[in-house]
Amino acid sequence: TSTLNVDAGDMVRYNVSVTHRSDSQSFAYDMVVTASLPSYLQAVSAENGSDAWPWVLVNNGSQVQFLVGALDTSRSYQTSFVAQVLDSIKPSTQSVTVGVQATFDSHPDVLYGETGRADAVASVSEALVIRDPTLDTADLAAESSVNSTVGQNVSVGEAVLLQNTVNLVEGSSRVVVVLALPSGGRLRLESSTSSIALGQQVSCEVSSPVPVANSSFVTYDFGLCLN
Repeated sequence: TSTLNVDAGDMVRYNVSVTHRSDSQSFAYDMVVTASLPSYLQAVSAENGSDAWPWVLVNNGSQVQFLVGALDTSRSYQTSFVAQVLDSIKPSTQSVTVGVQATFDSHPDVLYGETGRADAVASVSEALVIRDPTLDTADLAAESSVNSTVGQNVSVGEAVLLQNTVNLVEGSSRVVVVLALPSGGRLRLESSTSSIALGQQVSCEVSSPVPVANSSFVTYDFGLCLN
C-alpha cells in the first residue's frame, strides 16, 4: 500500500501479490503467505484472492495467512487484507510496516518418497505516516478587562484571556503544553483564572494539571492522553 496520513481507528487496505521469477521452472505447492503486523495494527478482514484460496486470522489479528494450494509458473496470486490502526498508536511513530513471507515447496506433500525443495521469499510494505497533533492559539484579546482597548491593543494592568486549543490525533499521545511568555515579565500568569476543558472523547492521566510557571514559560502536563 502507499503511505497514508493515518491515526487510531483508520482502516488501511494492504495489497499482496506473489509472482514466480522469470527463471522459475516448477509450480509452488503448499504455499502459505503470512502477513505479520506491528503492534499498532490489527487485521480485521481479508479476501480469498485471485484464485479463491482460503485465509485465516492468527493471534488475534496480529497475522493473516493465505493458504494457497498451488501456483502455476505462468500465474501470480493476488489478494488483500484490511487492518485497523489501534488506539496505542502515538503521533510521529516511525517504521509502521507490515512484513509478508511466502513459504512453498517444489511439489505437494511427499512425492515418490521425496519431500521436495522447500523455500521462502519475503517482502516489507512501505511505512505508514502517522498524523501529528496541532496547536491553535486564539486572539490575544479574546476577552479583556478594559473595554476601551481593541484587538491586540492592551494597557498596563489590563487582564487578557489567552485561549489555546490542542487538537489531538486519534490514539495515544503524551501531552505537555508549554506557553512561551514575552521577555521582560511583560505578561504574568494569574493561576486562579486558568481553566482547562477536555473534549468529550479525550481522557488524560491528569485531567486538570496545575500550571507550572516562571518568568518565561507556563507548562501544563496532562501525561498520557487517549483520544
